[in-house]
Amino acid sequence: MIVAMLNVMELKQSILVVVIESGNLRRMELGDPATLESTNNGGVLTPPLFPQNFNVLIAYDTDEKKLYEMAKFPAIEFLRYLERGRKFYKEIDGVENTIRIEREKPNGDTGTD
Repeated sequence: MIVAMLNVMELKQSILVVVIESGNLRRMELGDPATLESTNNGGVLTPPLFPQNFNVLIAYDTDEKKLYEMAKFPAIEFLRYLERGRKFYKEIDGVENTIRIEREKPNGDTGTD
């Protein structure tokens, strides 16, 4: 798995890029989730500089050799490579097609006011 926190200073935007590799996908298909740990917990995930303008890009690619090669390029070129086939599908993309799971806070408040 390739993981990178990109902080775009000009846009004051942070993008967490996660690239799933074929081995990761096989494990997830068996119910073994991929976990990203913060650097505070010994992992590689750094906090975003711009949490109010934070996005996550999750990609999958079977050409691992190409992925590792592209990961050495400047971030914008790597993003362009990952998004080379991006399309917007009205019936499955967008906020209206996203399920948000509300978690109850310890005091019983769901935080949805």
